Amino acid sequence: MRGVSLMIVILLSVPASAAPLISSSVVLNGKHRFSMGDDPTWAAPEYDDSSWRLIEVPGNWRSQGVRPLRGIGWYRIHFNLPQGFRIPQPAVQLGIIGDVDEVYLNGVKIGGEGRIGNNFVLPPYIKRVYRIPERLLKYDRPNILAVRVMNLFFDGGIVGRDILISDYRDLLVERTDRQVVIKASEIAMLSLIGLFLLASLFLYIKGVRESIYFAFLLFIYGGIFLLESLVFYQTGLKNPIIQRLDISLMGIFPVGLLIFVLKFFNNPFRLFYKIIACSTVLISIIAFFIFSFNTFPFFMLLWIGYILPVYTVTILILIIRAYRKDRPKSGPILIGITGFVIASLTGDFTTFFHLGLEKVSYPLYPWDYGMVFFLLCIMYGMIARFIQTRDRMHLLASKILAAHEEERKRLARELHDSLGQTLLAVKFNLQRVNQKLQDREIGSIVTEIDRSIEELREISMGLRPAMLAEMGLGTALKLFSKRFVKKTGINVEIKVDIRARPPSMIEENLFRVFQEALSNVARHSGADKVEVSVKQTPTLLIMQIRDNGRGFELKSTENRGIGLSTMAERADLMEGLLRIQSSKGRGTTIIVEVPYR
Repeated sequence: MRGVSLMIVILLSVPASAAPLISSSVVLNGKHRFSMGDDPTWAAPEYDDSSWRLIEVPGNWRSQGVRPLRGIGWYRIHFNLPQGFRIPQPAVQLGIIGDVDEVYLNGVKIGGEGRIGNNFVLPPYIKRVYRIPERLLKYDRPNILAVRVMNLFFDGGIVGRDILISDYRDLLVERTDRQVVIKASEIAMLSLIGLFLLASLFLYIKGVRESIYFAFLLFIYGGIFLLESLVFYQTGLKNPIIQRLDISLMGIFPVGLLIFVLKFFNNPFRLFYKIIACSTVLISIIAFFIFSFNTFPFFMLLWIGYILPVYTVTILILIIRAYRKDRPKSGPILIGITGFVIASLTGDFTTFFHLGLEKVSYPLYPWDYGMVFFLLCIMYGMIARFIQTRDRMHLLASKILAAHEEERKRLARELHDSLGQTLLAVKFNLQRVNQKLQDREIGSIVTEIDRSIEELREISMGLRPAMLAEMGLGTALKLFSKRFVKKTGINVEIKVDIRARPPSMIEENLFRVFQEALSNVARHSGADKVEVSVKQTPTLLIMQIRDNGRGFELKSTENRGIGLSTMAERADLMEGLLRIQSSKGRGTTIIVEVPYR
């Protein structure tokens, strides 16, 4: 419980507040020189940037009239350190940069995150803190801080909190504290995805077949989330190929979502859906091989103009139709999809207008929280469907077993009242005739009829154990076992410890399990002894049937015979549990535990 609470706190309640401003620092906020374009000579201290425009730092490009979509720009920040200012381990903090950066101080590169160029690598939105090499920072004359920024998405620039020169250790502590929160949130999110993945596989094993498509959807989203996470980025494994794979998975995700919705509501995979799915997969494959900084606008246009609106409208129409048709559990899916779309649009809106680029409020993006809500709704819908299906199967099984019992009783009555009475009448008539004729053949016929009547009684008793309703479970077990011993020669010991009679439904099903178990012993086990015990605890009624036969290997529930499967169904009908313990040469034990108060 504590772990769940911690995860919720991390995901939903941890603010990304900055530490108090470091006292021994120089703040570089203000208007500084900026130019779009890319030229390596712009990093040199002697370059004349007097013709460049002034731009507010920190501040995003869009709000200052700079083209935000796909571009490379340079900042040149001129600064002088105050008289007497000294730091043993100086560093520069640039806040958040969208998206990739290279930083030069006095013409020397001191750091960068990601990779700029066609084979780009996008880093997460994390604070940039770069240590300044010894004697590179000038205390007695002007310094030039040149920052090369590549922007790929909606907004770019140096944004966030203060740009400053300060002690590296203090800045590192502040950044590390923030990154710990982000990584903890990412690990919690990945753990949640893993739990959902395991749950969907469990539901698939239990018969909810559409859950395999949910697992596929989870796998895609989990891959996207992992490849974009700070945890993965700091492993050093993110490279241009991984970056392309990440972008390709983003294109395939809507396909997985569409397929899941179609399968969940049992809609046919029509030609229209095949066309948009195949075209999207083809676009994603092409993107993997040719996606670059130069081809980005084309794929962005396809995403915004084709993939996003087509899939959003199509999926919402499918869910609304299912909801209007009152298909089971369409409500949670509709709510989940709606929440995810709202969260995604919120994320795009805040990024577009530079309201959430920095993740200053929470450690994850709005669409990640929307995805958590969406996954919870889908999981609820699938679990609810599983419970509904299980209840229906349970009800169907109970009706089938009840119908079997009624048919058994009807056959028992028919055998007793018609065939039994007929045989009895034939027997009496033959006995009267034989009193006069004293014929041995007639006597043998009478004897055969006696045997037939006795067998008929055995069959009738097996079909409808009247002594069960009249005398209770314990007596019925003992009477039936006596007949079983007489017929098979297998010794049966009965021990019954029940303080009060259980409900008739439980008595009847336990008796049937007992019958089936003795039948299996007689036909398959080769045992000469069976021990049966029935005992009552404060919460359970437990019946155990143990034989000393040859036993068998328990491989899986799928290769059980009809008898064992019927026992399991009866145990399930009583909301109980059937356990079978057996191995070759060591006999078999059948245990039925039924909740009972």
